[in-house]
Amino acid sequence: MKNIKFRPIILLLLFSILTLTIQAQILNKIKRKVENTVTKPSDKPTENKEPTDPIDNKEKNNTTPTTGNNETAGIKPAVETNSSEEFDFIPGSTVLYNDNFEKERNGDSPAGWITTKSAEVVAVAGLKGKWLKLESLSSNHITRSKKQSWGNNYTIEFDLLIVKKTYDPRIDFALINTGGNLVTDEAILRSGRNEVIVGLILGDDGKKTRASLYGNNDIYHPIADRMSENLSYSNIIPVHVSMCVQGKRFRFWWNEKKIFDMPAINEQYMPNQFGFNFGSVGGSDYYVTNIRIAKDIPATKPAKPVDNNVVENNNTPENTESKTVKSTNEPATVKLQSKILNINLPFAQIMKTGENSFTFIASKVEGNSKENYFKIMLQSVNTSLKPETYNFREINQKQPLYGTKKYAEISNTRAVLFYGTAQKPYIYKFSPIIANGTMASYVDQSLARHLPAVSTNSKFVIEKVEDGKASGYFIMGIMIQGLKPVTKGDAMTETFTDGFSGELKCTFSNVPVY
Repeated sequence: MKNIKFRPIILLLLFSILTLTIQAQILNKIKRKVENTVTKPSDKPTENKEPTDPIDNKEKNNTTPTTGNNETAGIKPAVETNSSEEFDFIPGSTVLYNDNFEKERNGDSPAGWITTKSAEVVAVAGLKGKWLKLESLSSNHITRSKKQSWGNNYTIEFDLLIVKKTYDPRIDFALINTGGNLVTDEAILRSGRNEVIVGLILGDDGKKTRASLYGNNDIYHPIADRMSENLSYSNIIPVHVSMCVQGKRFRFWWNEKKIFDMPAINEQYMPNQFGFNFGSVGGSDYYVTNIRIAKDIPATKPAKPVDNNVVENNNTPENTESKTVKSTNEPATVKLQSKILNINLPFAQIMKTGENSFTFIASKVEGNSKENYFKIMLQSVNTSLKPETYNFREINQKQPLYGTKKYAEISNTRAVLFYGTAQKPYIYKFSPIIANGTMASYVDQSLARHLPAVSTNSKFVIEKVEDGKASGYFIMGIMIQGLKPVTKGDAMTETFTDGFSGELKCTFSNVPVY
């Protein structure tokens, strides 16, 4: 009887509990629906969306780990601002250099590339076109661009395939100032200034990447150091890398994600070559193609404030918009005249190579240091190029204060100037001595030199510098190489194949200064 008496009360309690449970489930369902509406990514396709690696998808579908905040792994929260940032890279409209290796044979090293080890043109299964496989262990590779100057407003882009084998991939992208050498000169592997380096260590398939930015030839003090960037890559899908230089401002994109946007360029040493550097940690293969360098890019919005994730070095100048570009469309004029040579060298520039040093380079064919080219190295008393007269050291040494006072000086010269159909003899350097005759005629049997007196007419003169261009003239003696050998001496002998060949005059105008 007691059980029958309490049965209605028990039924009432059960009904109440059931009702509360159903209400809670309904409320939770509504709450989840609202949350999904806020955080669910759009199903609409986006332009230039990076292809998905099917291998990675298969692995992700097997497990769905969660974070402590109940966010599904791999899905960015709605408050992540980088995901909605506009892809604002705009390539230059005037192409300076374009390389897809289509004319190269598979298995060959591409002619003109400068490398410390090897670079081989190959076909990659599943990908179109030809690719350059770069040796990735303690090696440097520099493009075969022959354009001696890109100005200070240009873009660089290329496709990069990274195939990880053992260790996490490590690669540096370097913007180089050739330091007074032509862009095709292998000496830049040793003496070129790495004006900008983007160094990447791609950990955990790129999800934990260290991205470092270095400038002004200083690899020990990064301008920015991002410790946990998500720069995804795949062994079968290339990454598109883009860079933009506008005056001091440097920007870098990995696919459509902007990594750097800040002042990093020292405009006194504008980069004019591009290359790839690899350290002593191998473990991955790297393939590159579709390298495109172009100028004439439109003005863009100023850089955004730097993310809190960046450690900054305050040694770089403040950010500014690009200054007026030093135009290279107006050709320089360099005219050489002597009794054996009359030639115009339309490709010329003066490059800053040190705090007080500059190098004048001129050539008949851009980037060609094998023929019809000369280089004059100048030591100034100024830190920027100004109207000034430079003498050879032999002339400056006659000054009473030489050694205690600085004088503008011609420190060295080099040339390969042909003046006939044959390539020998040829002008190989300039001299303060204006004379004629083989060197052997000025040497006695004891090998003592009895050279003619230097000429006070020998000089290099900058008459004006306007709008980033220099004009002036120089007068120098000519030294030629490739003459019939003459041997002099007794116990010790020396063979001479060079000599003097009169005076050379040069007038130059509209020569860009970088």
